[in-house]
Amino acid sequence: MKTPVQKRPKSGRKIQVVSTGAKKLDEIISGGFPIKSNVLIYGPPFVGKESFLYQFIAEGLKWGVPSLIVLTRYTTTTARKNLIRFYPKLKEREKEGLVKYIDAYSKSVGMIGNNPYAKYISGPGALQEIARAIEEFQRSLQGRFYYHRIILDSLTPMLRQKGLDHLMNFLHAIVARNKTYRGVACYDISAGIHSEGEVSAIESVMDGTISFREDGKRFYLKIKGLRGVKNRDWLEYNFDDTSLDILGIFGLDYIP
Repeated sequence: MKTPVQKRPKSGRKIQVVSTGAKKLDEIISGGFPIKSNVLIYGPPFVGKESFLYQFIAEGLKWGVPSLIVLTRYTTTTARKNLIRFYPKLKEREKEGLVKYIDAYSKSVGMIGNNPYAKYISGPGALQEIARAIEEFQRSLQGRFYYHRIILDSLTPMLRQKGLDHLMNFLHAIVARNKTYRGVACYDISAGIHSEGEVSAIESVMDGTISFREDGKRFYLKIKGLRGVKNRDWLEYNFDDTSLDILGIFGLDYIP
């Protein structure tokens, strides 16, 4: 199935980008995330990060883009409940083999998972197991799909269990393979838990960061890295259980 890929003009080479699922955010980042990009999603709980991640996956599923959800802090069952709010036809895409899960949480809390679309890993600290499972998914797509989407929710349990050195080794491998296999990946990490040095180290292997914060009853995000970003200030956004997008109107400067 053909997937929508937008191209950014006015440069020596055209960089292919794909929608985040948030239309106005796409306008700010010149059309969407570049294919082969790795993006850190950074912020505290309850500010809409989860909405952003599942909206990103749902946008791909609308167009038949294969998607992988890597879980370290809740079960596949919970992830499916989250995703189905954004994409009600989830079961159809699962049957088509377009949605897979790597569940590194259930076994760690003594639960027995039985979802046929999930691969169950011993725990968030089993970095080599998780890396092998991700690559297995990516290899299965070769020659069949133009690109794929991945979310890893979250890096925080991995970092707390294994430490920065082990996590960095894991990320270097995952990021490199993601570029080889033409993935677009988002990695969640919690704010207020890790040191500034740890977050900076993780950012160093990413193509960009979207930071989220709350100020009173308002929510703001800020984009760092990523080429072609039109506004690097804090931008106000709204979110609910089915969508997230920034407020305001911005001129679109890319070819759909």
